[in-house]
Amino acid sequence: MTEQLSKEERVKYRIEGEFCANCSAKMERMLGATEGIGMTTINYATKTVFLPSSRVEQAQDIMERIEAGVKLVPIQTKQKVATPDNTVAVNKENQWRITRIILASALFAVGLVFESRWKNSSWEILDYLVHLTAYFIVGYKVLAKAGRDLVRGQLFDENFLMALATVGAIAIHALPEAVAVMLFYSVGEYLEERAVNRSRHSIQALLNFRPEYANLIHQLDVIKVDPEEVQVGQQVLVRPGEKVPLDGEIVKGGSFVDTSALTGESVPRKVQVGNTILAGMINTTGVLTMRVTKVFAESSVQKILDLVENASTHKATTEKFITTFARYYTPAVVVAVSTFVRRKLSGLAI
Repeated sequence: MTEQLSKEERVKYRIEGEFCANCSAKMERMLGATEGIGMTTINYATKTVFLPSSRVEQAQDIMERIEAGVKLVPIQTKQKVATPDNTVAVNKENQWRITRIILASALFAVGLVFESRWKNSSWEILDYLVHLTAYFIVGYKVLAKAGRDLVRGQLFDENFLMALATVGAIAIHALPEAVAVMLFYSVGEYLEERAVNRSRHSIQALLNFRPEYANLIHQLDVIKVDPEEVQVGQQVLVRPGEKVPLDGEIVKGGSFVDTSALTGESVPRKVQVGNTILAGMINTTGVLTMRVTKVFAESSVQKILDLVENASTHKATTEKFITTFARYYTPAVVVAVSTFVRRKLSGLAI
């Protein structure tokens, strides 16, 4: 029964709401271990996932336990997948994140400069005040996530380990080290998020090359239809400035076509009767009549889009090994360190 459910036809869903790469990995792990869902890969760049339609509510509950506010929305075939996040909201969050990093860096620098003067003096309280202020400015989100995960029993993730390491450093009065670790981690998070957002916008730009309509020649009329409705053998009219909607062969007319979206070639290519043109090319001059040779699902542009959208759903063997290894390595290190510290504190020899 389980095998049958896990092999059920999967539907693509868009994940709405904010979540980090670490949360994405947690969701994958918990969904993969759930009966009836099986191995699942979340495309973090496009925020999409394939799930059995009968298990969507169950998957929704699992994902909300990890990151509150996320929502699964089914994607229709004609929808563009990689819809970028709200630009204003993203820019505002990035500006606030940069402000926190700059402010914490300034306080960290002040603490380093005056640390030797403040320590073991009547101004030592300033050392704690400056460093702890910088620490909480840049690390409060990490601490909040670590606390939330602790309450939910989700330990040994990067937030928990960051909180454990930095709080431990503060406990032994290594304030600059605690701030530095949290600061470098926050900078790394910012750079990662920036790279992901660039990837999302790049994918969206590619998806914009998807032809939105086709001028189908039906008897003596020209009807504007969705490219997916056109069948092999039917004829399509392509006017100047329009995208070629499907792969086909020119049966009438001649023109120059812009192939840069597919090949990167900046110089338009001359085409005439008998030549093959591909979906995604842009007709620049003359009017073309083409006979469709492939349905849209098998067209060149759709294959490229599928490859880009689904690239992360097929993980390499090394990536799978690292994911599995980290699942056991991190708890093992934490347990080993805890045992070492406990024995040291109790005065036992190792």
